[in-house]
Amino acid sequence: MYIGSPRKKRRSSPVRILLLLMLIAASIYVYALIKQEQVVSPFIPTPLPPTPTRSALSYADEAEELYLQGKLAEAIVAYEQAITLDPDDVLSYIPLARLLALEGRTVEAVRRANRAVEIAPENARTWAILGMANDWNNDVPDAIDACKRAIDLDPTYAEAYAYLAEAYADAGRWAEATETAQTALQLDDHSVDAHRNYGYVLEKQGNYWGAVEEYERALEINPNLAYIHIAAGRDYQALGNLDAAESSFQHAIEIDPNNVEAYYRLGRAYYDTGEYERAETYLKQATEADPEFAPAFGYLAFTYWSRRNYESAIDNLNRAIELGCITARRQAEAFYVTV
Repeated sequence: MYIGSPRKKRRSSPVRILLLLMLIAASIYVYALIKQEQVVSPFIPTPLPPTPTRSALSYADEAEELYLQGKLAEAIVAYEQAITLDPDDVLSYIPLARLLALEGRTVEAVRRANRAVEIAPENARTWAILGMANDWNNDVPDAIDACKRAIDLDPTYAEAYAYLAEAYADAGRWAEATETAQTALQLDDHSVDAHRNYGYVLEKQGNYWGAVEEYERALEINPNLAYIHIAAGRDYQALGNLDAAESSFQHAIEIDPNNVEAYYRLGRAYYDTGEYERAETYLKQATEADPEFAPAFGYLAFTYWSRRNYESAIDNLNRAIELGCITARRQAEAFYVTV
């Protein structure tokens, strides 16, 4: 047993107690500030992680899917976004130029196609799409030259022959057009452009039955292309099959509700059958889809005249003439710029 003097308890230093009290007070103060911040701003969102930047490839993939759905205008926007991110990607310029031509934006199509050739001058696809764009821009000689250059670079590229066949047809070179279009089909029987352009060659020669067959074959490959439905409807109408023509034009409108030519062609079909009220409905929709499309105003004037609405007939006829003059002036200016 240990016996010794008891230990003395150390007395707390007043300074230490004061420091401890100050530390406790500071902790309470900080805690109160945090709680006050939570009460004052209870809805401040938690910072989100940064959104990953989309790649050019993702936009190009989206554009291809939109094209397959028949949404050509939206596909154009997606391809343009892809090019913004990757200005030297020729694989976006080629389909973009094609879609621009199909949408009637031919000057832009030629510009994009020329840029594709600048990026890849030894690529057959760039020269082929330049040929297509030139042809749709009414520059047939340059279209033929560009397509021939594409074939020189790749004699197995079906679309080059398809675009050349279309240009030959526009030049009235029927035998060459037919032979070249058939070559395109022999190279790729699953090409939409090969079937569509062979149909175009046959249509230009008055072979409407043969043209319809080719257009329908193209639609079997991709049924969501409004411009081919319109082409088929046009030929059905020429053959006197008005039910099939109306069905084709209606399909085009379902795919592309803003397609002015579909409304115009459907309105004309009803006008030709004497269904003036229905003709008026669709021709008015055509003028709403494109307020500068002169033919729609012209036929709308005829429709009003047939319904004895002479005042509206005169107004629309004047508008058609005005727009026709504007179009002629633009074409003349473009011609002089080209020369």
